[in-house]
Amino acid sequence: MYIVVVASLDSISGDGQAAKAALNTRKTYIGLCWTDQHVELMKVHLRDWVLNEMKREGATYWNADYVRHLDTLARISRRVCFRMLVGKGVCPPGFHIIC
Repeated sequence: MYIVVVASLDSISGDGQAAKAALNTRKTYIGLCWTDQHVELMKVHLRDWVLNEMKREGATYWNADYVRHLDTLARISRRVCFRMLVGKGVCPPGFHIIC
């Protein structure tokens, strides 16, 4: 006997582990969140997880174009930051991490 899961209903979605498992296997997942705050936290948590998976080679969502895009943005940001540092002696807000 074989059991094939094509969809999952989670009445206490908690920390999102069941959602991640469903995402990894590309199965439908329905998780119930009981507060608006929990909904927002789950959205942010799962979005960040998927974006990190897109950077991890071999992951279900790995995307070479996305990784190249991030590398290009990082190089551009470093150049802009360096020019600002040289020109004004100060790194603009949001760029100090990259400098």
